[in-house]
Amino acid sequence: MWMLALMVTASVTLYLPSAEAQNPPLKISDEGSLQGLPVFELDCSGTGISCSHSGITGTIAVDKADFSNDGDTAGANRTLGNNDNFDLGLETGGITRLHVEGDGVGASAGNVGIGTTNPSAQLHTVSTTEQLRLGYDGSNYSSFTVENDGDLSIKQGASNFNLRFEQYAIRFKHGSVQLAAFTSNEVLMNPNGTDKDFRVKTQPSSNSLFVEGSTGNVGIGTDSPSALLHVAGDIFTDQYANNAENTLLGIEAMGAGNNTAGRTVAIGFQALKDNTTGENNSAVGWRALQKNTTGFDNTAIGRDALFFNVSGARNMALGSNALYYTQSGFDNVGMGAYSLYNNTSGVDNVAVGTRALDQQIVANHNIGIGRLAGRVNGGGALMGSSNVFIGDKVQASGTSVTNEIVIGATAIGNGSNSVTLGNNSISKTVLRGNVGIGTTSPTSKLEVAGDVKIDNGATSCLMIRDTDDAGWTECFALDGVMSCTVDADGVCDGA
Repeated sequence: MWMLALMVTASVTLYLPSAEAQNPPLKISDEGSLQGLPVFELDCSGTGISCSHSGITGTIAVDKADFSNDGDTAGANRTLGNNDNFDLGLETGGITRLHVEGDGVGASAGNVGIGTTNPSAQLHTVSTTEQLRLGYDGSNYSSFTVENDGDLSIKQGASNFNLRFEQYAIRFKHGSVQLAAFTSNEVLMNPNGTDKDFRVKTQPSSNSLFVEGSTGNVGIGTDSPSALLHVAGDIFTDQYANNAENTLLGIEAMGAGNNTAGRTVAIGFQALKDNTTGENNSAVGWRALQKNTTGFDNTAIGRDALFFNVSGARNMALGSNALYYTQSGFDNVGMGAYSLYNNTSGVDNVAVGTRALDQQIVANHNIGIGRLAGRVNGGGALMGSSNVFIGDKVQASGTSVTNEIVIGATAIGNGSNSVTLGNNSISKTVLRGNVGIGTTSPTSKLEVAGDVKIDNGATSCLMIRDTDDAGWTECFALDGVMSCTVDADGVCDGA
């Protein structure tokens, strides 16, 4: 191996011959020198020629740099640069296009800058237009540009554009946005919890989904939600559980225990939670029909309505705690808060009004209409059956009465097989039409088929008004002894 060392002190051109005489492999001259330094043009492509230098300073202009194997069979790496701590720059047109920070100079050592000589990252590009293009080929690529407001603009060369995070958070696909969390991670919007509204717009509505930042209220179809959930429109829910047509809405509604029940509606927290095989039930309200398992054809609307029902059927409870303790009773109707509240196994009862028939437990075929209708005078639970109580606070005469009919506010019954009209404050009872006692076909205002007893003390008599006279004229003694004429004062005293 040989080395040629040359020092150029004047305008000299030196040619070193080679096999290619018409294209000399080595030319050294000062033509086009910059600031008195020579310009070197080196061509070491000739056969059997290698080039090396030591201590050369100045600018080297190379039309072509060809780094080839130096004969080492394993091949040797070729390095462009230097071994000191200075920066390396590539220029065209007098502009630095690529800049590499020198090794060992602060935290930025080794950073590469494109369009900047002060790279602040391992790769730092600066441009007022497209700054980075990644492509599969000439037409399938994505370009990245940071706009003057700091926004990142991603444009694509292909018609379909996906930005994928294969295992984490977000995916843009063909114009859609897909959010997903990997393993136990969560999808979180507005992680700092600032007072910022969230809105989802669609073509027909600018408020398809709206979350108000200041209150946390959610609006569907409205941007002014007045409750935690405000829906400006219809709500439709449809869920099929175990291949049966059921509609469920609410936490633990018709819980995990539902096995084969079908055609069931459960709306509200734990509504029909324990249901297993009961079908055709409708539960609307907090814990409505919660304990039901096999009961069927029940309707419960209201908080805790029919709460303890297990196997009872065809019951209807409308109102908070209506038919609360009913477990196996059937064909009962309770309309009003706490109506038929303590009924457990009674059947065919009808209670309308707040706490109507609320004290009866196992009685059957009773009707109570009015607030507190059907409570027992003196206290206790009503056990008798086939009674009718109509009026506010109308009461049964005892706990075991049957076939007692009591009508009138605060009226109190008079025992089994009796009818009571009104309370003790009633001073007048007016009946329209013919009245029959002992007959179903009265032909007069009063027709009695049987004996009549009138007892008014020692002067009991029956007063009869003559239709041709203006007043009562005769008083007939009912014992067949006394007869008198009514005095001027209208009193028949037997004189």
